[in-house]
Amino acid sequence: MNYSATARLTCLLKESANNPSILPPGVGPDVHTVLVENGELRDALAVAVELLDRLADNDGCEYDHNDDCQMHNLHQRPCPHPLARQIVAAWRKVELERIERVSALDDDLDEVANPC
Repeated sequence: MNYSATARLTCLLKESANNPSILPPGVGPDVHTVLVENGELRDALAVAVELLDRLADNDGCEYDHNDDCQMHNLHQRPCPHPLARQIVAAWRKVELERIERVSALDDDLDEVANPC
């Protein structure tokens, strides 16, 4: 979300306390929290997931008769590498959905008169 859309959303939410009809359908304080206030946490998670993506091995696991992963030389089952891959894939899916939602919200905000 660009800065102007963030500023417009913040302003509209403040003004909506007196006039709820100025908000596009489906936009409320929960949207602001998810898309704006949680930005720092999301940014930190993005860095962590990028690191996880770089560290996780793409090679499949090979377990021996003791359930040790021979491919990654780990003595545990399940091996953390497939789990890391699942986390990275889930993160990318959620981020894509968030980006699409932000884009749609940005378009909706363009159609709303700015009260500020």
